[in-house]
Amino acid sequence: MKGSFRQSMNWLHTWSGLVLGGLLYFMFITGAIGYFTMETDRWMRPEISIDKTKDQAQLLAVAEKRLAQIAPDASSWSVRFPTGRYYSLIIAWQDPLNEETGQGGERQQQYLDPQTGQAITRY
Repeated sequence: MKGSFRQSMNWLHTWSGLVLGGLLYFMFITGAIGYFTMETDRWMRPEISIDKTKDQAQLLAVAEKRLAQIAPDASSWSVRFPTGRYYSLIIAWQDPLNEETGQGGERQQQYLDPQTGQAITRY
């Protein structure tokens, strides 16, 4: 860093801009990858079939059957149908609250294969 003050600051400005620019580039790339993680997972597993012929009534029957098996005494049930981003049927339920101990009441969810109704790990 020989020379005048202005030349010294020029060197500092150049290198700090390159370092911060590289850091921002890394953050934007990893953020985009993180946002599109489901699409990337779907692209990497083409063997998972997507049956778009089932209508919501059939899928609701599959979800109701599964919820009746695993959470018959739940205080609430919820069903999320497959969309363009989520290819599995998502069911959720609220465990009943034990009034004596105050325990329970936790919300749980499970991913189901729309064709079979069996639980799957997420993608």
